[in-house]
Amino acid sequence: MKKDFLQKILRMLTVKTLRKYHPTVIAITGSVGKSSAKEAIATLLAYKFPGSVRKTEKNYNNEIGVPCAVLGITPQGNSLIGWISAIIGIYIHLLVSKKFPRYLVLEMGADRPGDIAYLTGFIPPDVAVITAIGEMPVHLEFFPERDALVNEKAFVLKRLKKKGTAVLNYDDLTVRDLRDRVPSGRETISFGWESGAHIHAFGEETVLPAHSQESSHTTPAIPGIAFKVEDGGNVVPFNVQHVLGRQVTYALLAAIAVGKALNINLVDASQSLARFINLPGRMNVLAGIKNSLLIDDTYNASPLAVLAALEVAAQFTNRTIAVLGDMLELGDNEQASHEKIGEAVAALPIGLFMGVGERMRFAADAAQRAGYPAERIISCHNATEAIERLREIITDGDVLLIKGSQSMRMEKITRAFLADPTAAAHALVRQEKRWQ
Repeated sequence: MKKDFLQKILRMLTVKTLRKYHPTVIAITGSVGKSSAKEAIATLLAYKFPGSVRKTEKNYNNEIGVPCAVLGITPQGNSLIGWISAIIGIYIHLLVSKKFPRYLVLEMGADRPGDIAYLTGFIPPDVAVITAIGEMPVHLEFFPERDALVNEKAFVLKRLKKKGTAVLNYDDLTVRDLRDRVPSGRETISFGWESGAHIHAFGEETVLPAHSQESSHTTPAIPGIAFKVEDGGNVVPFNVQHVLGRQVTYALLAAIAVGKALNINLVDASQSLARFINLPGRMNVLAGIKNSLLIDDTYNASPLAVLAALEVAAQFTNRTIAVLGDMLELGDNEQASHEKIGEAVAALPIGLFMGVGERMRFAADAAQRAGYPAERIISCHNATEAIERLREIITDGDVLLIKGSQSMRMEKITRAFLADPTAAAHALVRQEKRWQ
């Protein structure tokens, strides 16, 4: 089935579905943090409204995947029979069923100009969330300039329904400035760590689970994050295990802000988000061999996310090994972005820096120029070579931060050092047969 024809059919069916069932649509976009925010928002709503939430699955956030999420079907790839069967099922559902989810949590990507404008043109949101854009956003490869990408993301605000709500990251200055583009009559709720945010977080801590004190010396304690949230004078603590990093808290704060827009109080939000399980490859903490900890952030990489991950890894007192793969899709910013990573490595207490890929050599050179010792830098061509080198140098209690762009296949490194190799199937990204 030709893609253009399929898009038209999916668009038509999506419009009919939305008109019939009138679900509340929460649309999420941004350069980083979209998927984690989607999961956190869905976790919050599912706790409060069990059985009434549907979300985009995996990274199906494009012109085919988003309508499929609305319609409750899985993209069928190149299978003509699969698409015909799915479409017939949708028609039957529209004719006979009154049941439909109350909330749709939809991640919307913007890989090329027109993506967000297209999706919001027939899926207007009730709540529009922009996670982060940053100074050097990802996905610039197909945009003529940075402002064009920002304008594309802003379409999610332009298409807000009447009485809709914009949820914006207050700490990201680019996103904060987009509040001026929120149409009149719509509410704006900001979230962040800076004091001007409506949903204001403070008191961040890295914590160990209570049972860790009883653990044996061969079982590393798995940390988590704790923080407090203030909204209108009310303060409530939040505690989430097995994840790390302020970027994860931004996903949780986005969910709390969406909850505020939908009249869910902080106490309910805290109870629901304690159940939050992040997607594989997003700052998840896993037990590694030799009593090591693996900070698995291998889903993808952008300059903003890599810098944030480095700051988290640098908090540990044990030796930290930053295993960083090339960052892709950066256009003209490629060299400068990698050099910033190298400068950050030199400025932080990182024990060893392993660069994986040709572009990370820019980072290695920049780290040396900034005073990082050359003997603590290891350069590898690919993940396979990195695994071999790491086997020679990993010691008891090391903390490994593993991150890189998707095509660098950094999850292979995480898998090689898992204390429980059988956990890979559910804990790591890209474990399906087509990736193996």
